[in-house]
Amino acid sequence: MKKVLLVGNCALFVALCLFVLSPLRLNTDSMRLFAMALPAAVGGAYGIDQFPPFYPHLLCGLMKVGWCNSVVLLTINFAALFLTLLILYKIMRLNGCSFIEMMVTVTSVQLCWCIAKHVLYPQTDVILLPFFLGCLLAVMYAERSEYWVRKTMWLILAVVIAFVALMVRTAALPLFAVIGVVAIGITPKNFIAVIRKRVFWLSALALFATLAIGVVLAIRFTEFDSEGGYFKMFKAFMSRGGTSKFLAVGRYHLEEIMQLSLNVSSARIPRLVVVTGSVVMPIVFVWAIVKGWLWLDWCLLLALLGYGLEIFLWPYTDARFFLPVFPIAAMLMVHLGFDLWRRNKIFRPIVFLYIVGFVFMGLASWGWLARQWHFGRDFYRHTTNSILSPAFKNAYMLEIKDIPENERIFPVFLIKKFDPLHSCKEKEGLALEDYRAFPAQ
Repeated sequence: MKKVLLVGNCALFVALCLFVLSPLRLNTDSMRLFAMALPAAVGGAYGIDQFPPFYPHLLCGLMKVGWCNSVVLLTINFAALFLTLLILYKIMRLNGCSFIEMMVTVTSVQLCWCIAKHVLYPQTDVILLPFFLGCLLAVMYAERSEYWVRKTMWLILAVVIAFVALMVRTAALPLFAVIGVVAIGITPKNFIAVIRKRVFWLSALALFATLAIGVVLAIRFTEFDSEGGYFKMFKAFMSRGGTSKFLAVGRYHLEEIMQLSLNVSSARIPRLVVVTGSVVMPIVFVWAIVKGWLWLDWCLLLALLGYGLEIFLWPYTDARFFLPVFPIAAMLMVHLGFDLWRRNKIFRPIVFLYIVGFVFMGLASWGWLARQWHFGRDFYRHTTNSILSPAFKNAYMLEIKDIPENERIFPVFLIKKFDPLHSCKEKEGLALEDYRAFPAQ
């Protein structure tokens, strides 16, 4: 059984890696990242946007050596997903999970519809995962180190990885708080003792200082506090809508938890299921967290709760915002499922149907993406973005000279230049500097 699960997961990942040959998919964020990198690639300064510098610098470097195309970018994404699965496997071993739990969790990560969707975009959602989990793995080793020298070395490594994660996505900020808690030795067992020893405020100050370092790094190396940065946007959101809009956004975040738990986009299921699931699945997930308090590593719980708080304070909604902690959440849900399976036969058909349904929806998501790929030059008909659909049509079906002047927009340039799989003959004659002739809309 173990070999079947292991071989099955390996075969699944190899099959998914074939998607590196799929067409270039674009969305608003990926186009903004390209817009940041292109000016630097032709000798200018990087474009100003709220995104951290890691991915624009990566794009710029690939452009300068002539390797920037959809195949290379998707290969990087799948390499990041592979590292994520390896780190997740190691984390689960350190937490004492059974082999079947590890394999089911790895399968659930590969078949998550949100990961399936966003691993195919040239952006940072999947690239953040190995850094986020890698930092937590280093912290776990620090927790288990008996000698202070070794513990310090692991914590320094965790800080370095957290810094890199911050350069990928500023959403990695809670990692610094996790490192601070572990560094000062606070655990659920000794928390009361820390207060009784009257060093609570000293510990709180150390934790605040660690988190402040993360904020300073975010402001120094990213556009975190720029005019369009996170602080300014959050302040503007609260001033416009106040508590009512904030609560409305919280409702959508609960819906996103439902989408990830049931492995289906809310746009694909009836509204009654969406409303019911948005109530039931967060309750089940909280149950999994309460159960996880007894066995899950302290730093993983801290990361899950801290990151969840950050997202609920973030005034915008998208299920992909939860991806950095999705592997940890999957661990909790799988462990809860197997615990219920062992304890009571009544739950067995529910657990079985849930696992089967999750796998089916995941395979259906990848199947639809493969179907889009199969459409070939008709790929543009199956993108829902009102701007990108005509851009794909023009890029796939027409030569540059045949595209009307007012329709030569930025996504057309990106597809023409960086998608080596389309059939346009003039890609070789399109220089990086030509992006200026394709304005954004």
